[in-house]
Amino acid sequence: MSDIAFSSEVFNMFKDQFEQQVATLEIMVLKLESVDEYEEVVNELFRLFHSYKATSSYLKLSNLHLLTVKSEAVLGMLRQESGPASYDIVEWLLKVSDQFSIWSDELELGLTTLSDAPENLISEITLTKPETSPAKRMKELTLLYFDTKKERALRILPALEKIIYEVNNVATIEQLKQMKTDPNIIFTNLGKDTFKIIKSLKRKFPDSAIIIAIDSVTQDIKLKLGLHGINHIIANPIKGEALKRELYAVTNSHFSERRILITNKKIRAFINTLQPLPGTLMKIQEICDDPEMSVGDLTKVVKTDPIIMGTILNATNSPIYGLKRISTIDHAVSTFGKRTVKAIALSEMSKYIGDINLDTYQIDAKTFSKVSNLRLSLMIKWFSKVSISDLSILSATAILGNIGQLLISKEIQKLEHVEEFQKILNSDSSQKAEEKILHTTTPYVSSDILAYWKLQPEIVDSIRYSDEPKNAPIELKALCIANHVIYRLIDIDGTIAPRVYDELTILVAEEKLNPEALQNALAFIHTLDS
Repeated sequence: MSDIAFSSEVFNMFKDQFEQQVATLEIMVLKLESVDEYEEVVNELFRLFHSYKATSSYLKLSNLHLLTVKSEAVLGMLRQESGPASYDIVEWLLKVSDQFSIWSDELELGLTTLSDAPENLISEITLTKPETSPAKRMKELTLLYFDTKKERALRILPALEKIIYEVNNVATIEQLKQMKTDPNIIFTNLGKDTFKIIKSLKRKFPDSAIIIAIDSVTQDIKLKLGLHGINHIIANPIKGEALKRELYAVTNSHFSERRILITNKKIRAFINTLQPLPGTLMKIQEICDDPEMSVGDLTKVVKTDPIIMGTILNATNSPIYGLKRISTIDHAVSTFGKRTVKAIALSEMSKYIGDINLDTYQIDAKTFSKVSNLRLSLMIKWFSKVSISDLSILSATAILGNIGQLLISKEIQKLEHVEEFQKILNSDSSQKAEEKILHTTTPYVSSDILAYWKLQPEIVDSIRYSDEPKNAPIELKALCIANHVIYRLIDIDGTIAPRVYDELTILVAEEKLNPEALQNALAFIHTLDS
């Protein structure tokens, strides 16, 4: 820590506090599995990690800071739930606790740089962005401003009232004690008396976020406040932009209703029991992805598999493709071309998972197949006007994006959570239901299956990132957005979801993916569905 300008006294305070708290961390995490203790424990853990986030940043403990930020976000999500926490999340937090114990020992030994956490520990959990922006969320929050200086309060209160839903003001400790309800946020401006009031504030309002305004904001002051669990600090005199920024930060950390995504280990284990894809399917994929291989080469391979031949010939009668009567496999393959033959052949992959039982989703095998074909048709009609070359990937992702439902359905039935799942499904969306029960989603499981079967990385990853396409690698962003749009427009029961059309059209326009072509493609799908 030789490059840190903090006093050794402050650093030693942090080190001792960290050691004491880490010793009890595992016990607290395990209590997240208890319904009776859940709320109290999750709030206490959140406060601890929120405190670590600031102090680790000030002390330049980058490894600790990175893991703390992720842990605080996960605990922030858990605060929105009634508990108990799922086995997977508890297990992950226990791994975090183990890593903290290692770092505590390193600090005690006087090491100046903390060791790296296991590479996959942070990436094991993925968090989506809040559905409601912090700016909108602030319009739902209450704030208590505590300032003994009346003139200053009169200047600051109007600024707060423009940002926060409800703002109240107290000027004395007695007024504070008489408060009947807990505000979401407490904002104090007490100068030298700040440290005297912190403990009583936290005791009376344990679940309120606290912002401190103070005259001198040195690094030592920041760290001392951080050791008290106070990480949101503004310097006097308060400027409008600084105030907005701190309110935004506290809202984002304490009150943003994140949703969590974590790959369910039981589903992973199930994927690992699947049989490899037959050689014919692998060969078809190889030929279709190789520009040097011809349609003639593809036809020869297709003819070796009667099931795939029948699937392709049957597809020629589908209104999706609008073809005239075709009776030979040679004619069918040459008419469809490599890209479409690949998609049709890959649609057979669901058969290698086993019996299709989608009662959990309140649909049957026929509906499941209809969804895949409608998505494929919509994708072809739309992206043929955007990027023909991308259809080599997108025709496959359109038809395979829902394959994960087969495993999710089995797992929910095995856990006997069907009734709870369907209750959420009927009131919200399949994505919310999946996240709530299994902490994963169809695209995540679909991409795991396709990765196991060694499909192209572009197919796998463009499905994996389709839930949050704006977080996708830049080279895959357009593909992920295309999948996101198709999956949301064609619902799991095969109906077209008009409620999301305007929102998705804005996204398509922003990314210059030809919204007019999407509109025309959707009109065509309506004719198929009518």
